[in-house]
Amino acid sequence: MKKLATLVAVFALALALAPIAVFAQAQQDTVEQSGIQIQNLSTETANVSIRFVPGQGATGSEVTQNITVPGSGSRTLISFGAAGDPNTFLAPAGFNGSVVVEADQPILALANLTNSNFSITEGYPGFRQGANRVLVPLVLRNNPVAGGNASTAITVQNTGTTPLNGTVTYVPGAAGSAGQTDTFTGLTAGQSITFKQSSKTSLGDLFVGSATVEANGPVAVAVTQEGASQLTSYAGFTGGAPTIALPLVVSGNTNNNNFTGLQVQNAGTEATDVTFSFTNNQATAANFGREPCGTNGVMTNRTVSVAPGASFTLLTFGATAGDVPGPGQGLDGQFFNCLYVGGATVTSSNAQPLVAIVNQASLAGTRSVSAYEGFTSTEATNDTRAPLISAGNFGFLTGVQVQNTAASGTTNFTITYSPNTATSNACGGAGGAMEARTFPLAAGAAVTLLQLGIGGTFDPASPAFDPQFTSCTYVGSASVTGATGSTVVAIINQSNIGAFATVDNLTTYNGFNQ
Repeated sequence: MKKLATLVAVFALALALAPIAVFAQAQQDTVEQSGIQIQNLSTETANVSIRFVPGQGATGSEVTQNITVPGSGSRTLISFGAAGDPNTFLAPAGFNGSVVVEADQPILALANLTNSNFSITEGYPGFRQGANRVLVPLVLRNNPVAGGNASTAITVQNTGTTPLNGTVTYVPGAAGSAGQTDTFTGLTAGQSITFKQSSKTSLGDLFVGSATVEANGPVAVAVTQEGASQLTSYAGFTGGAPTIALPLVVSGNTNNNNFTGLQVQNAGTEATDVTFSFTNNQATAANFGREPCGTNGVMTNRTVSVAPGASFTLLTFGATAGDVPGPGQGLDGQFFNCLYVGGATVTSSNAQPLVAIVNQASLAGTRSVSAYEGFTSTEATNDTRAPLISAGNFGFLTGVQVQNTAASGTTNFTITYSPNTATSNACGGAGGAMEARTFPLAAGAAVTLLQLGIGGTFDPASPAFDPQFTSCTYVGSASVTGATGSTVVAIINQSNIGAFATVDNLTTYNGFNQ
């Protein structure tokens, strides 16, 4: 029996077709290249079929590519490889549409997007199933960012077996016109359609808000945000929960003064007070010219009111130390000119379902930005998987941010790496074997595991750097596991500290809980 993993993507594999010509406008960059990472969760070889389905209104025919993925291993396919290479997409040049991945073993899939010179990058997780209602917490039109404006595009894919119709309903938050919708009809099985907010003038000159996608059959939704030579993307939500885990929240981090934006949407039918509870600060010493935030690492919780269907953005920086998030104002002064690395939990006061995303950005220097999806309280398990992990891969490396979502106690978690698929200057022992690492994590706390070594020995109490990744190359996958009954979630950042360090080289995706 085949296990289905659906990917939604705006893929333009070389020359962009007319349906995405808007990306050539000055406000937006062009997504022209892409990659798919597939992780095999079983110990048996997986036979995988990848269907490239042209989007609604696009030309061309559906193409299927068949590959195998070794047991407990992973495989990466790219659009920009050499012709005839088994790891190059079979989709024709100019393809614009979506992808459906199927296999005879349980798999996970991840999509990465970039442009022709790899100066913008982002990734998002594949979808195991769709829903008739999908929530989109952050929608933008002409939103000012450093160096220009940014807008979103919402891509909807039919994950069912029959044609369907649906609507996209927009809800303004900080700015924009109310009562705006988009509609789609006759979307066939596996097919996708993209709505670009940059061209929807009825939203207003500036729109910052959220949206809900509804259809008469199951759909999956991916959102891209482009502008000022930056790219982020995230997956729409098929449901919410009263408590959301956000494994990585930062302020004043790195020389570029990185910060996060926490966007929360009320998916319920009643107004609710939303509380942002921050973990203790992992940063305990001054760095990057900034002192640690908080009092002895303890941060102040923030509470705001959010109407049904609406959203609120809390920013982890402040114009002054006295800034307090509230109506129309998301700056948080407790992060003013200081250093914070941690996580957060977002909670509804009256059990209304919430969904949330986190944007990572910088206030100076590099243009790197990315986004990830918050985890509902029901998603956390004792086992989460990461299809793409790397070290020293043309300058790229990953960082796994792990959060223990338990209410009390300390748990030992283990990160286990698949055999290394890199063959040049490869990390690891015979057959690419890597060492698993075990580390303790208190309830509610979060910790960073970098696939970067600086020599020495591995320290479970301070696991950020791992000497087995010192000055070598690793490409593979990983799992993070704890004892039965424990609960953990993770997000994975991938960035480049080499030749591409001054462009938008940051991508982020969610770990897949099993």
